Amino acid sequence: MQPDVIIGKHVIINTCASVDHDCKLEDFVHIAPCVHLAGGVLVGEGSLLGVGSSVIPYRRIGKWSIVGAGSVIVNDIPDHVTVVGVPAKLIKQG
Repeated sequence: MQPDVIIGKHVIINTCASVDHDCKLEDFVHIAPCVHLAGGVLVGEGSLLGVGSSVIPYRRIGKWSIVGAGSVIVNDIPDHVTVVGVPAKLIKQG
């Protein structure tokens, strides 16, 4: 962990994951193995970031969203969606 990271309740941060400075992980977030969060990322309540996914600085992952394995987040992700790919694209809403 880096400076000024905020981690909510019941958060899972798996093996080899990196959470950089000023990130906020809300309650019930699951960070899979080898996920990389650059500085200032907000991960909303209940969201899952799949194995090997990456998020560029100062992006927001909405609440209860899923980021597929190996995806790269370059834009903010809304609540209650599933995104996959490089760059990540919406495949399911709700």
